[in-house]
Amino acid sequence: MRSPFWLLFYLSGIIALSGCDHWNTAEKANKSAFISGREDILLRIAHSTEAGGDIAGAEKQYKQAISTSGESVQPRIELAEFYQRQHRTAEAIDILTGILQLQPYNVDIMRALANAYINSGSPEKAVTLLNKAIATDNKNALIYNSKGVALDALEQYSEAQKSYKTALTLNPDDAITFKTNLSMSYILSGSYDAAIELLLPLLSKPEVTPTIRQNLAMAYGMKGESDKALKLGLKDLTAKQAEENLKFYHMFNGKTFLGNRHPTTASTTSIEELFPDQVTEEKKPGAEQKEKLIPVSLKESLPVRKQESVIATSSKPVFPIPALKPDK
Repeated sequence: MRSPFWLLFYLSGIIALSGCDHWNTAEKANKSAFISGREDILLRIAHSTEAGGDIAGAEKQYKQAISTSGESVQPRIELAEFYQRQHRTAEAIDILTGILQLQPYNVDIMRALANAYINSGSPEKAVTLLNKAIATDNKNALIYNSKGVALDALEQYSEAQKSYKTALTLNPDDAITFKTNLSMSYILSGSYDAAIELLLPLLSKPEVTPTIRQNLAMAYGMKGESDKALKLGLKDLTAKQAEENLKFYHMFNGKTFLGNRHPTTASTTSIEELFPDQVTEEKKPGAEQKEKLIPVSLKESLPVRKQESVIATSSKPVFPIPALKPDK
């Protein structure tokens, strides 16, 4: 069964976040060794400015960091990733292509450029580049994670899953990130039981994210277990959003997940009528609606972009953007 193009790039949204250089622990110390103190300060100011919503001001700070950096690569990578967060992917690709010509074996540049290719709809270019990166450094878990997303976009699910599992082996400390991506790959390939088996134990983890819950809800919904999908959906979504997701599961697999109603009839049926015992007080008519999801695991100093609503404006619902742990 061929997956719809939009769902593949729901998964590639993972890359947009995991590709951002959210510094942490040892990696932060390592990268700081390659840039001056002034550049580091300017990049921190750029992060804070972007987080505050001043996009033009943030871009100016990123460019100022570049102007003081000489041939340093890191500020240029950060500007390119800023452009990706602003959906200016072509500009990101131009920057990364230029600096890769200067440092053709720099795996950080290769991975950033591969992520930009995925986000621009060219996963085949990403795979070629990531294979080159792996030939240079075959111990980098994040490269295998990016390759998994690119392979999923190419519908090469078995190979994608191998790539995620390699990432897990190389860096078990980022198990939540890689298992979240692996679970979506299972869902895309129709292996719903495998996704459920992978995700269920994560629900009890303190670092569980809305993405984990909604991936599990999707696996249940695609399998036809609407009641379980709804229970999970209502933990993070409004009643209307959870209802739209159930309709999506119905349309995608051509199965009747909303009782025996025809989709056009189901579209006017509320979730309260379908599952009255599952709707909490805050989701009943007249109650205050929850805010849209926000990625909960982004580094505090970096910008947090509100999630897109899952309420469909057509027959193509948009699921929340995955909220991933920072790169290590």
